[in-house]
Amino acid sequence: MAERPKFWRLVMQTGRNMLFLDADVAVISNPLQELIGDADLEAQIDEKELWRARDMNLSPQLCAGAFLLKSNERTLRFLDQLENDLKTQRGGIIDDQEGMNLIIHDSTMARILNRFENTESGITPIGGFKKGVTDERLSVRFVPVERYLNGHVWGREVDTDYRRGKGVFMRWKGDLLGEEWLPALLHLNGHGFGDKEHWMKHCSWWYIREDGTCKL
Repeated sequence: MAERPKFWRLVMQTGRNMLFLDADVAVISNPLQELIGDADLEAQIDEKELWRARDMNLSPQLCAGAFLLKSNERTLRFLDQLENDLKTQRGGIIDDQEGMNLIIHDSTMARILNRFENTESGITPIGGFKKGVTDERLSVRFVPVERYLNGHVWGREVDTDYRRGKGVFMRWKGDLLGEEWLPALLHLNGHGFGDKEHWMKHCSWWYIREDGTCKL
């Protein structure tokens, strides 16, 4: 799996930021509008339980199927570290997602902007605050799970209403009077969906024409 980090690095070397989406990600609205822009890496949460994904005092697992990387020296070092970790299987990792999580949960390599812990000095981000301009650690922000929705949470926690000709609507399970909503994207991972292409077409989230061109 060292090939993907190498490819990602080639993209980053052009000076452009990279929004990476797996092929089984359904784009429902502009995913870029969900990003804050203050972190080197902004990513989807991969937790199965909604409470874990929402708990600001837990450091969740990152999903490598939907994330944005800024082009800078910190992200290039991050990708070099990731490629090396995959080659050496540091920590027993076997794929790029495990490797990314190994790095971002190491406070010597990364700091997480929107997850917190109680310390002697009060509530601080996991990994601590930025230590001046020489701090070379990767900054990480998790996108709220209801905006970059993963398949685990969709299958366990969400009631989906398919209204013929009127679109698709979602509510949290048990919240029958709650507001209807849709995520910006839905990653069809971690759930027995069967034919993912079928589900995307059924929900009108399939944008590829028969000739291979895209409607967007």
